[in-house]
Amino acid sequence: MAQHKAALVVLLSAASLNVASAQSFGNWMFDVADDKSYLYAATSNDSGNILGEYCYPEQGSCVWILGLKTSCEKDHTYPVLANTDMGASHLQITCRGLLSNNLYQYVFTTFDDIDRLVKVGSKIGIAIPLEEDQFRVIRFALVGATAAIKNMRSAATKQNTGRGKGKTGTIDQDI
Repeated sequence: MAQHKAALVVLLSAASLNVASAQSFGNWMFDVADDKSYLYAATSNDSGNILGEYCYPEQGSCVWILGLKTSCEKDHTYPVLANTDMGASHLQITCRGLLSNNLYQYVFTTFDDIDRLVKVGSKIGIAIPLEEDQFRVIRFALVGATAAIKNMRSAATKQNTGRGKGKTGTIDQDI
């Protein structure tokens, strides 16, 4: 558990987050970026990989992200199999490139599918095909995920609502 939190602190420090205000929920943490541009609910595994939901109130959107040591080609999409003790699903992830902490960022292309799996299971395994006939399986504990996500989304909604008060701007919005 301490190793998980230490890995998250390293990742999140690299992303300029205020780790001191982080809230822990089982194996998961919830925090807000120093500049308030995004919030996250995330966990790490014993190998230092990260799984989390990141919300951007200004854009009114959230994404599920994997931070992995497994390299990828930027903007390429890869199939994965996600399996929990409550079910399995075929998903896709898109590579967004190398982060400053030497992890590669992958974004899930189907938000609702990964969201459902994370909220119902106690652990999740994600199988990623490698070259030739190899697979890499990355596992994460999901204890505390639902509480961390709920708190993060509530804070994101409040943050987004606060930005619009008293404004009558003409900026385009996707709603």
